[in-house]
Amino acid sequence: MAAPNPHSISERLERGEVVHYPAAPFPLPEGIEHAVLLDLKIAPFSKNISYDPATDKAHGFLQTNPVQGEAVRSIFSRFSRDGTAWLSRALPRYVPTLKPAAATGRKRRPRAACALRRGTT
Repeated sequence: MAAPNPHSISERLERGEVVHYPAAPFPLPEGIEHAVLLDLKIAPFSKNISYDPATDKAHGFLQTNPVQGEAVRSIFSRFSRDGTAWLSRALPRYVPTLKPAAATGRKRRPRAACALRRGTT
């Protein structure tokens, strides 16, 4: 599928529309990196796992070892860079004011836990 015209994207967004991409327009974690993310446990007192590009640090997960902590930081860092690079190409007129923001991810509860919470099975 061809990427939408950058001018039409910005016009549509400024009208309050949502621009749908059936596939991510930049690389997402796959293979081992995807498995690392799926294996993460949210730390006590945290709502989600987050990454702050200003400090280059990931927070909110139970770190089982230093290698895992560095892998998570690296995955979130690359996601932030790739997302920012794509956005710069997709909406070039916004580049002068573009600032990388913190990224967060929330793990879903297993379906059984959701069903039990609702009182259904």
